[in-house]
Amino acid sequence: MKKNLLGLLAVCALVFTACNKDKDVEVKSLESEIAGEYYHLTVPVSGYDIEVTETLEKVDDSEYYTNGIIEYRKDGDLLAKVDFGDGTNDAVATKEKDGEKDDIDLTQKDEDGDGEKDKDDYFKKVVVEPIVKADDCDYITSGIIKYYKDGEWLATVDYGDGTCDNEAVKETEEGFYTFTLDK
Repeated sequence: MKKNLLGLLAVCALVFTACNKDKDVEVKSLESEIAGEYYHLTVPVSGYDIEVTETLEKVDDSEYYTNGIIEYRKDGDLLAKVDFGDGTNDAVATKEKDGEKDDIDLTQKDEDGDGEKDKDDYFKKVVVEPIVKADDCDYITSGIIKYYKDGEWLATVDYGDGTCDNEAVKETEEGFYTFTLDK
C-alpha cells in the first residue's frame, strides 16, 4: 500500500511538472516568435522616415488596414511604399520597391507559404504595419504586429521608427515593455 501511495505521488508530481513546463513553453514561444519575426520588406538604409501619404483606414470590424499608403523615405528619396488597398476587406497590402510589386498577407495565417498550418504557425498574427529590415542593420527597423492565441489578443509589438537599434516595445494587458532583439 505504501509503495502504491508513493508511486501515485510520483506520477502526480510528474504530471504537475509537465503542465507547468507547457505553460513555460507557451510564454517562450511568444517571445521567440517576436524575436524571430521575419520581415516583409527590405530597404537599403536605416534612419528612414515613415510617412503616411494616404490616410490609413479600416472597414467594418477589420483588424488590419484596408485603405491608405505608407512611404519609406530617406533624405526625400522614396525607398519603398506599401499600399493597403481600396477599402476592400481582403487582408492584402501591396509593397512596391524599385518598380517591383508584391503582396503582403496581413493575417499571416501561413507564414511559410506551404498552404498548411504548421506548429510554426502557432500564433495568429495581424500585420498593422509591415516589418521592415534595412540592409545596413542587423535588426528589424520598423513595423507593428498584433499576436493572438485561441482568438484572444496576447500582445502588440512595435519594432521601431526606422532607426537601427535592437529595441522593440511590447504591449500586453499588463502594460508596455521595452525589450532587446537578438540577431
